[in-house]
Amino acid sequence: MSALPVVALHGFAGHAESWDAVRASLTGHHLNAITLFGHDSAKPPGHLVAFEDEVARVAAAIRSLGEPVRLCGYSMGGRIALGVLARAPELVVSAVLVGAHAGLTSDRERNERAAADEMWARVLRDEGMAVFAEKWQSQPLFATQSNLDAQALARQSRIRLRHDAGSLALAMTSLGLAAMPSYWDALGEVRVPIDFVVGALDAKFAALAARMNERLGRGLGRVLSIADAGHNVLLERPDGLASIIAAPRKAPEQ
Repeated sequence: MSALPVVALHGFAGHAESWDAVRASLTGHHLNAITLFGHDSAKPPGHLVAFEDEVARVAAAIRSLGEPVRLCGYSMGGRIALGVLARAPELVVSAVLVGAHAGLTSDRERNERAAADEMWARVLRDEGMAVFAEKWQSQPLFATQSNLDAQALARQSRIRLRHDAGSLALAMTSLGLAAMPSYWDALGEVRVPIDFVVGALDAKFAALAARMNERLGRGLGRVLSIADAGHNVLLERPDGLASIIAAPRKAPEQ
């Protein structure tokens, strides 16, 4: 019997190629990585998209494969994956959400995040990709990457720097956390297993994963912590993530 197809979604300022190291460790499975809106353009697309329009586009790409998949998403990609689980659950057999967030629940949080997202979009538009990439990488969220080998960091840098700044600014505004609907209630309706994966050094998202797992309920979820990794498990421990993806679970008997 052939292995379950895997569909993978990258994080902000990443690309389908961000999954290459995971793919190299994922023997016996075909990984289909999708590049998200604003991340694969030679010039700005010139318009915003609604978050759930991008969810619908990803769902259509999955549907074209002709069978349900194991859906994986990191950070922004994890949030898009949650949207697919909420809007088109028939397309997903199981999911792996890495450093994901189920959405903001108050106007205050949303307004604060919108201001922060606009600040990053302004850096992109006014200062360009090189300055943005340096400032983005300097966030405390990515401090654990300082111990990575130079080749891994160089590959990540090449992916970031080839983006068009205007396109990436549109992606930030369209697909950022402020633009995302809250999927906390939708988690309670999910009927497939979800692995909530976090780096052991990523305390903020470990707490979020625990909250999402509690909301999922019915024994469908589990929180898996990967040692020696921070937020970007794809980059820091692709082997550990590949081993989780390669061993999907079935939904428990009800």
